[in-house]
Amino acid sequence: MSTPYNPVNVEREILASVNDIGKSISVRGEAYEAYELALLAYEQAFDIAYNEAGGAQLGRKHVAAVAVAELKEAMVIAKIAHRRAEMWGKALEMRLGGMQSVGRSVNGAYGAAGRGEGA
Repeated sequence: MSTPYNPVNVEREILASVNDIGKSISVRGEAYEAYELALLAYEQAFDIAYNEAGGAQLGRKHVAAVAVAELKEAMVIAKIAHRRAEMWGKALEMRLGGMQSVGRSVNGAYGAAGRGEGA
């Protein structure tokens, strides 16, 4: 069993959640930038390899795909990292929402018990 919540603990958790969300914004931005740069590098290299390959269109496409396979892998990895960063940020936002709900319940309970409010 965990320690019961009180308004101070709840506010501390809410502040920690807000700070974590703030940190996640830069992580998400960096992950998105890395993905976009990897995608750009892949597309540019593919276009160059395609134009330099000789032969029929389908053959040129296959030659280009083989030539840029490592860049495609890097692009996919960057995309996964970006998606995970987005999911992490969403989880933090959900944690904040949950703590805000707990905070409303705790404040209601403390208000019902009476703390000298309205006296």
